[in-house]
Amino acid sequence: MLGSDWEKKAADNREKIRKEKSFKKQHLTFTSNGLYTDFNTFLFMLQYEYGIIIDDSIIEDTGEVFIYHIKCSYNKALKLKVYKDSNNIVYMLEILGV
Repeated sequence: MLGSDWEKKAADNREKIRKEKSFKKQHLTFTSNGLYTDFNTFLFMLQYEYGIIIDDSIIEDTGEVFIYHIKCSYNKALKLKVYKDSNNIVYMLEILGV
């Protein structure tokens, strides 16, 4: 019960911040031939270094490629710069426009 109370309070705070700062919903997507091992670190950086609210993140395995979806909220337009190696596997992501 304590965990759900904390989660509800956190969700309420995110909604309050989103309304106060006119955050815009955004959807960033990229593909990779292999798993991007630093994906969780990248999401952490977005939240805690840039103040971007992560609404959802999904990794979709099509059998041929991995499709990454980041649904987020921020008050400026964001673009994702994707760096891939010769095997078309993502090794680094960079947010532009913060």
